[in-house]
Amino acid sequence: MKKIFILAGIIASIPISCGGLVTKQAALIFLLSPFGIEAQKVIVPSLLNYTFSGIIIGCAGLILALTEARNNKEPSEFKTPILLPKNWFLVL
Repeated sequence: MKKIFILAGIIASIPISCGGLVTKQAALIFLLSPFGIEAQKVIVPSLLNYTFSGIIIGCAGLILALTEARNNKEPSEFKTPILLPKNWFLVL
């Protein structure tokens, strides 16, 4: 059963829709239907998981933004240096 969810995650990573939202549910319905699991029992938990994980990540970002604003700091920037050749646009 674990392999089915891993396979559905791989299918969801195919860039067909935004965030693999519909492709993961379609893959789960297709892969779990031989086991007699109905589509409603697949779609609802998957969408709730997608929604609540987005809400949790959004709340964490909001807390960090408010904390930095309270300390009168600028929002932190991407601090990891990106190492590119001097004429990187010619390489591409």
